[in-house]
Amino acid sequence: MLQFFYGWRRKTGVVTLVMACALMGGWIRSLRDFEEVHIPVGATSVIFLLSADGYFAIGRTVATTPHYFSPTPEVVQLDREQLDSGMQDFHWCWRLAGIGVGFNMANPPQINECVLMIAPYVTFTPPLTFLAAYLLLCKPRKRESETAK
Repeated sequence: MLQFFYGWRRKTGVVTLVMACALMGGWIRSLRDFEEVHIPVGATSVIFLLSADGYFAIGRTVATTPHYFSPTPEVVQLDREQLDSGMQDFHWCWRLAGIGVGFNMANPPQINECVLMIAPYVTFTPPLTFLAAYLLLCKPRKRESETAK
């Protein structure tokens, strides 16, 4: 069994398969639950991870006043109205095939800026799965030193 994991291809294949499974789980969960994770960075900014409607997003929000956000990481459950109203205020600088980069135009006075990068789960999950299958199922090449014997 341990010989199966000999070499970098199989180890990388297992890591890639775990990443694909995690993204698939997030994809399925995002169809039912809309969640946002806030991770504070310093006194005035927060990094947020959003998962909703088959999309995941990462963004950064900067406040004008210190300690506007919670000092500890938190998970926020969103409903459909909150999600739709929040996305309508974004101005998309670049958007192609569901992948986009934008910023919020209608920030409240306490928020200085809000930048968001969004992508559908389907963009990354199948390619990672195929890469994992290739790395795990393809036979490793024989080394020249082994074939010379």
